[in-house]
Amino acid sequence: MAKSAVLSSPGNGEFTLTVTNTGSIGATDVVVTDNVPDGYHIKNSQSAAPAGTTLVWDKTDPDESLVWTIASLPAGSSISYTFSVQTVNNQTNYVNQACVAATQTDPNATNNCATVRPCSAI
Repeated sequence: MAKSAVLSSPGNGEFTLTVTNTGSIGATDVVVTDNVPDGYHIKNSQSAAPAGTTLVWDKTDPDESLVWTIASLPAGSSISYTFSVQTVNNQTNYVNQACVAATQTDPNATNNCATVRPCSAI
């Protein structure tokens, strides 16, 4: 799991989630959960989910979140999704974490979460 943030003025940005199956077998029912930190709002208009995936947005304040379900992810492959956010204020201590899980047991769960601190570009 990897996550990146690109922020621009005034207060707009993008978060990119990348899931890579580093295992030797395919993964099914892969679920990525991203709880967007207070101080960010998920923008209403977003790009479509990549083929073979679904997105569920919860835009209830203050705990907005994204749940991205990937039907299958072959061994050695990656998939990414970028979504847009808007900052509410210029607070400088935001931390955003996304985590991934799948039906199969992951022998290396240490890489299943990714954290970014996107405040530096605001």
